Amino acid sequence: MFGLVGLEDKYNPHTTVDKIEFLVRNLTNMHYPTTIVSFTTLALLILTRQFKRDAAKRFKWTSLFPEVLITVGLSTLFCSVWRWDLDGVPILGDVKLRKSTTHFAFPASRMNLAFFKRTTSTAMYANY
Repeated sequence: MFGLVGLEDKYNPHTTVDKIEFLVRNLTNMHYPTTIVSFTTLALLILTRQFKRDAAKRFKWTSLFPEVLITVGLSTLFCSVWRWDLDGVPILGDVKLRKSTTHFAFPASRMNLAFFKRTTSTAMYANY
C-alpha cells in the first residue's frame, strides 16, 4: 500500500511484528502516488461496505452490490485515463492464462502452499 514492494523483497519480513517494524522504518521511502491510490481504494471499499450494511435494512438488493468488482473496473478505467503506470504505480499488466479445459483450480495446491505462510498473518490483521 505504500509502494515498498521492492524494499520488502530485499528485507523479507516474515512475522506481523517484522512487517510493522519494516513499515515504521521505511515510511520515508514510500511512493506517494501508490499510497494515494491504495488508501483511496481502501476507503472506497470500506465506505461502500458500510453503505451496504446501512442500506440493506431498507433495500435488500443492496447486499448484492459487487463493490470489489466495481472498484477493480473503476481502477482499471482510471489507470487508463490518468496513466498511473507513468507515475510509477505498479500495474498488473497482461495476465497469462494457462491452456486447459477449465480456468478454475483448487486453490490449496502444492504450488500455492508457499504463499500461505507469508500472507496468513496479514490476512488475519485485515479481518479486524
